[in-house]
Amino acid sequence: MKSAVIGFLLAGFGTLAFAQAYRCGGSGGSPYYSDRPCAAASAQIRSYGPVPASQYFHAGSSSLPKAPEHLKYLRSECASINDAIRTAPSRGIGHGVISDLHDEYNRKCAEDDQRARSLLAQEQSRQSQARSQVQDQATRQLAQARAQSQQCDAMRDVITLKRRREAALNPTEVAALRSLEAAFNQRCLAG
Repeated sequence: MKSAVIGFLLAGFGTLAFAQAYRCGGSGGSPYYSDRPCAAASAQIRSYGPVPASQYFHAGSSSLPKAPEHLKYLRSECASINDAIRTAPSRGIGHGVISDLHDEYNRKCAEDDQRARSLLAQEQSRQSQARSQVQDQATRQLAQARAQSQQCDAMRDVITLKRRREAALNPTEVAALRSLEAAFNQRCLAG
């Protein structure tokens, strides 16, 4: 009896993964799940809703593949089908059901998938451009800092040379030295 229930679960859970399920009472009082209302001969409906995760048959891998990045841009129905396909092997869903899910996804969601991938590509492009702009700005700032450092080093060298010869300078040259010192102090020491 248990193997029949497990076989039924494997065959039907592909659509039950994202659809409603009926929990029906079987002969002998053991429950079973169906995507159709319970037959009158079997028993009354005991509950209606998603199948509890504990009822899944876990024959496949315990690790789930990473959700695709474009999933957040899909309509909810398409995201649900995509998620059902992605998680099916870990829930022990058979190849035939997974194939049916792929067909349903292609039929209902091909355009939405293309749009979602395009939106993801646009978002990634914007992020890449933003990173490039930040990197370009940092490169420009570094180049400006290097240029200013070189200018300050050159000004310091000129000031040092002129101070050594200050006694031999005429008043115009001394005034130019004081002006250069003031510019050096403002540009290179302020900050």
